[in-house]
Amino acid sequence: MAFINALPSFRFVVGLHIAVFAFAACGSAEETTEGREPGDCTNRADDDGDGAFDCDDNGCAGSPDCALDSADSDADSDADSDADSDADSDADSDADSDTDSDADSDTDADFGAYRCTPIETRPSGTGGTIYVSPSGSDRNDGSSETKALKTIAAAQELAGAGDVIWLEPGATFQESVYVGPGWGDVGRPGAPITFSSSASNPATIQVGREEYGFFIYNVGDVVVENLIVVGPSMNRTSVQGVAAMADAGRFSEITFRNLDVSGFNEGIVVWSWEDDGDGFDNVLIEQVNLHDNLQGGGSFYGAGIASHQDVVVRCSEFAHNPGDPSVSRPSGDGFVFGSVTNGLIDGCVAHDNGGDGTNNAGPVGLWAYNSSNVTIQFSESYANLAMYQDGDGFDLDVGTTHSVIQYCYAHDNFGAGFLLSQQGTEPWNHNVLRYNISENDAWGARLGAITYYSEASDLGLEDSWVYGNTVYTSVGPALNLTSASNASGNYLFNNIFVVSEGQMLVWDWSGSAGPSTVAAQGNLYWDMDGAPDFQGYDSLEAWRAALGQETLAGSPVGHYADPLLQVPGGGGTLNDVALLTTLDAYHLGAGSPAIDAGLDPVGFVPDPGATDFYGTALPQGLGYDVGAHESR
Repeated sequence: MAFINALPSFRFVVGLHIAVFAFAACGSAEETTEGREPGDCTNRADDDGDGAFDCDDNGCAGSPDCALDSADSDADSDADSDADSDADSDADSDADSDTDSDADSDTDADFGAYRCTPIETRPSGTGGTIYVSPSGSDRNDGSSETKALKTIAAAQELAGAGDVIWLEPGATFQESVYVGPGWGDVGRPGAPITFSSSASNPATIQVGREEYGFFIYNVGDVVVENLIVVGPSMNRTSVQGVAAMADAGRFSEITFRNLDVSGFNEGIVVWSWEDDGDGFDNVLIEQVNLHDNLQGGGSFYGAGIASHQDVVVRCSEFAHNPGDPSVSRPSGDGFVFGSVTNGLIDGCVAHDNGGDGTNNAGPVGLWAYNSSNVTIQFSESYANLAMYQDGDGFDLDVGTTHSVIQYCYAHDNFGAGFLLSQQGTEPWNHNVLRYNISENDAWGARLGAITYYSEASDLGLEDSWVYGNTVYTSVGPALNLTSASNASGNYLFNNIFVVSEGQMLVWDWSGSAGPSTVAAQGNLYWDMDGAPDFQGYDSLEAWRAALGQETLAGSPVGHYADPLLQVPGGGGTLNDVALLTTLDAYHLGAGSPAIDAGLDPVGFVPDPGATDFYGTALPQGLGYDVGAHESR
């Protein structure tokens, strides 16, 4: 793996809110002497004093150590500083200026399959390097490996903005790190303080009971990367492995990258405390593995509804975070956005979380609450558990607005694969669930694979669009509607629902849901056992006649027919988001009644998205297909 050479800056666009990463260019064209001696290009020093280190120095251009770094700071063959093969400076493989992988200039994911961009091999600092080793001495100046300091705290006293505190690869440091006012210099825009080690052989931060691994307090411009952070065990501490807290204003540019965090109450937490205006902006969390932490993998939460802005969590795994049976609140999540505006969860995997928490609600693999303009995409969430209810794959929950879950795969979750839930006093509206696949979710028999939940005593689910999804289940209900009177303006169309083993196609445990709460239109249903159950009715026609579902402008829509899926139930576990488009078990077979049978989504939403789950442009034929696959 590789590391980005400069702290990314972020620009978010309302819509799908994809982050734009701007990377620094490298080097000058002057003749240098660096690279003439063996080891010059890997010693992390500026041997010729021209301000360029190792492979960033033109003198190392011909070195085998820099074979992938000839003219720019990435591992491709073009002259820009991103990791793709085109000539622009964004992180995709096309020649336009946005961050999706198609050739247009918008920010939707028209290409489909997600690829995690490799991280570069050098850390993110822009200044000097201060070396730290357990075998060093705090009487040294930290200027080289042979003059390494012994403690991270001593290095912080010497470090200035832009410096890298380099921890000896493979070494273990039994030291809790505090970054904040009154403890050494802090970073500034474009010149962060960076704590780093080798990407391939990271150092370990090991702390005792009630000690944070890293605690960042009321500062910004901090990078923590290439480290293993280990606590005493999840049941022996109440603190987080890596935490950033704001209670005295707004702070910006925090990066957590390539971290393995375990043995804490929670892996990574970013939070604000005192005032609605406190919080963090431009936070990047990428390629982290948050596992075996009690309360959950990671979270954002804040005092206000928009405490944190412009947040990216990408290319990460959250697993085996079981939840805390000793607390009353929900626990055991993979990763959750709370109080986030403009947030992206992208290319992540959450699995085997939850199961031990005793709260009647939660946990969920990947989800958001009290947030707006959030996109969760190109992710897999599976085998998440709950003791009573939830244990879901994905969720847009209480107080979430203008948000999207798309191109995701949920399977084998105790609760819903995909949940839309509201039971609070903050509005929930204008949310979208599209082009996803659910397999054998809701085996706990308390929710459906896709579930609507609206607490009748609070503000309800309003104005949502669920379309282009494919659901198969042999273990629980395929669809769970709501009849709560405060739910309105919710449209469910162009989805495929297939069940077997006696499972219900449509369920509504809160009453007899009609189109005034959730309007089902143009969906395709199939019971492989030949005994369909639509909210207690034994046919689509009977359900339509009784409750008015599957009608549009007074005419019947929707179909009960075999969609001819290739291998329903054959998706299995991927555990790699690059494999999402290989889920051909849910391709439509030749002659499928779903082909060209969909309603025109433009009649429901102004921007229905440009591709299906597999990256195929929409539509391919005379009309839109029903479900997550657009047949070519």
